[in-house]
Amino acid sequence: TQINDKLGIALLTGNIGNVYGYQSDYSTALEYFFRALALNEEISNTQGIAQNTSNIGIAYNYLGEYDKALEFAGRALAIGEQTGDKAQSANITGSMGITYFWLADYPKSLEYMSQSLALYEELGNKSGAARNIGNIALVYKELAEYDIALEYYNRSLTMNQEIGERRGVSLVLGSIGSVYKELRQYDKAMEY
Repeated sequence: TQINDKLGIALLTGNIGNVYGYQSDYSTALEYFFRALALNEEISNTQGIAQNTSNIGIAYNYLGEYDKALEFAGRALAIGEQTGDKAQSANITGSMGITYFWLADYPKSLEYMSQSLALYEELGNKSGAARNIGNIALVYKELAEYDIALEYYNRSLTMNQEIGERRGVSLVLGSIGSVYKELRQYDKAMEY
């Protein structure tokens, strides 16, 4: 028997792509994301189109193909804005901020990360907000603006602790330690 549940097949195909992504096999993940995208386009599933387009952008990010990453993220963002999906827009603008960070375009990185943070705060998504605050801190650390970086890291740390996000707490503590290392405050760095 043939299954004609294109929505279900598109969802499963995208999930297979996610599995390959979790295994860091981004080229294979892309194949599945593109297949899922085509299926979602056939049935005009806007949410699926946006999700697959976003996943394609993220996979290109990991492959270091930043122009393609930004192209697909921009497409997904446009869909998110058209449909009013603020959660998706928050996620995508955050991803775009990371891409610009990897491109060393720090002003654009901060612009997109700040947009993402504002959306997460508006949605009351503390986990997303904490992650973006930590990413903003990373940009300031890269710019050697250590005092500002520490302010953001401490804000992220507090928020991660409040919501019980242990992985986030761990990452931020390590990042704070690395800032103190850059400041040559080794005793303080060892505390983190």
